[in-house]
Amino acid sequence: MIRTQIQLEPATYEQMKRRATEMRCSVSELARQSIEEKLQRQNQADKWQVSLTVLGRYGSGLGDLSENHDKYLTDGW
Repeated sequence: MIRTQIQLEPATYEQMKRRATEMRCSVSELARQSIEEKLQRQNQADKWQVSLTVLGRYGSGLGDLSENHDKYLTDGW
């Protein structure tokens, strides 16, 4: 691990201490878990954002695709 230092507001630190005690872990472990969770959520949000950019970009040429998507999917397999 790489050692680093952060500064927290006193109220935030107290909340972290209480939560770490509840979870039976150190404040450092809680901070690591929280940072990792935040990064994972951001990565997921980034993936969704990229996915949303293709919506409506391509056409099937089928006028009834939204109504008969199951039929077209079955025919393709």
